[in-house]
Amino acid sequence: MAKLYTIRFLKNTELCKVGDIREATKKNAESYIKNRFAEYVEEENQQVIQKEADDNPKRVSQAKYLMDKATLETSKNLQLTKSEATGIGVHKDNYYKIHLEKGGLNYFRELAGKYDTFAEVKSNLDLELTKDILKLKEVDLKEVWKKDFKEGEKQQKEIDRDHKKEKSKNQNPFFIFEKEAQAIDFIKHQPLFYDRKDIWWLWNFKEKKWEITDKTDILNGIKKLGVNTINSKDKVEILNALQQSGRENLPTELSNCQIQFKDKIINIKTGQETEASSEYFSTNPIPWKIGESEETPNIDKYFKEWVGEEYVKTLYEVIAYCSCSEQFLQRMIALVGGGSNGKGTFIKLLKKFVGKENVAASELSLLSSNQFETSMIYKKLLCEMGEVSYDDLKNTNQIKKLSGEDDIRYCFKGKTPFSNCSPTTCIINTNSLPNTPDKTIGFYRRWLIVDFPNQFKIKEGLIETIPEEEFNNLAKKVISILKQLYENHAFTNEGDFEERAKRYENRSNPVMQFVKDYCNEEAESYTSLKLFHKELVKFLVDNHLRMLSVKDVKKILTDEGFDVRRTTKFGATDTYIFNLNINSIPLIP
Repeated sequence: MAKLYTIRFLKNTELCKVGDIREATKKNAESYIKNRFAEYVEEENQQVIQKEADDNPKRVSQAKYLMDKATLETSKNLQLTKSEATGIGVHKDNYYKIHLEKGGLNYFRELAGKYDTFAEVKSNLDLELTKDILKLKEVDLKEVWKKDFKEGEKQQKEIDRDHKKEKSKNQNPFFIFEKEAQAIDFIKHQPLFYDRKDIWWLWNFKEKKWEITDKTDILNGIKKLGVNTINSKDKVEILNALQQSGRENLPTELSNCQIQFKDKIINIKTGQETEASSEYFSTNPIPWKIGESEETPNIDKYFKEWVGEEYVKTLYEVIAYCSCSEQFLQRMIALVGGGSNGKGTFIKLLKKFVGKENVAASELSLLSSNQFETSMIYKKLLCEMGEVSYDDLKNTNQIKKLSGEDDIRYCFKGKTPFSNCSPTTCIINTNSLPNTPDKTIGFYRRWLIVDFPNQFKIKEGLIETIPEEEFNNLAKKVISILKQLYENHAFTNEGDFEERAKRYENRSNPVMQFVKDYCNEEAESYTSLKLFHKELVKFLVDNHLRMLSVKDVKKILTDEGFDVRRTTKFGATDTYIFNLNINSIPLIP
């Protein structure tokens, strides 16, 4: 006797009404199901789902199977139909695409993936599912069906097409000799992919990160296996196969608040830990493990000597911010002071912590003028910039992009340019800052300026004296500091907008600061430019600021509106500054 299957009718027919439960042969049951006249009751449906999962492991994932079973079980407990419980049941060939309103699918899929058995799912997720379903009952299910049916059917067709393609490959034993099959097998052993920006990425097993590579390195690696990569036809086929197969297996992007420490990926906001693998697109692992404590006595000592007790926390915040790939504070960092004051040593410590491969070196002027210079900082955590000139800052729009507010345009030679938000924190090591034509709060607010006021005798190998344990502990400290930065959304001691503007102007235009502090603007007075420059140099030396030539000083004063010209006064021909005299120098009669 043929086995009978229990089904529930979803539409009225000549013999049955909606809700009627009947037993039917397998052929009749499948016919009703295929035409959406009926559905299996829960017990039979679970068996179908189980069989589908067993027969097609690539088509129905374990998480999907658990999700279906938990949804069915919950719907039975609430005495809801399948359609009521899920909102939409795209029903084709006994395959269900579950959709819960308000993001319920993604929410449930993420949670279901954490458990191995249905019992674990039900005990941990029954409450969340019930809440989602109860919310769902408040909406118009017919409207949900109309809105989502086409999208669900489209997804179903894609699944069926992929399944058919996979089945065809498996049935064809000669497929293993095709370039595509070889590429798939190669990627299983050595993960790589070709992204939509035309960049090749290769997984580094030792450091557990993705690295940029090129087709030459890839072909050389394949050549070592005895494969002919010189013949143009073979070479093109190999690369095309790797491009297409790799594109089908793109890794999952990390969220902005996730950081990889050695082999662990940490979510700064939630504290959740994930093992680093090629499944995640991680390119900037911090090369240190998370320590047992936050004790860093040697680093504390150096920071106090360099910037004083008040700014120690600020330096730690700088390290934490440079470790993160999200520029959520939109800051450019400037370390200001004369030579031999600890700025360079701090940069070395910072580079050792974040990893040298996560650091690039460039200049403000190059990033503003050379279109290919941005390729140097792509996917880097830190960009180190050296001494800047007085007029380096001609394009302040680039500052806004580099500090993270707007997308930056990346240009690689031989590739199509693309735009992306910059994860790179720029840090400038300088005696003074460049003058800016942009006097708006929008420009000044982006700057965190840290002064290094002290001078020391040069000591070699200072960073090497810090034990590795302290760098591991620093990793733990960075996590807690980043949490505080996300909450406070400000650096310690950075000041309000007006204070930041004043600090920037004092360090970018010391000439006007000298005029304000040591000069008087009086009608019919005048001062020799050479004499003015001599006194200014003393001021610059005392304050560890960059030296300016007479020509630079004349240009600055002229730009600020002073009358500077060469003329003869009392028989002496010289360049004079009119309507200005220095307090400490008597006015020439």
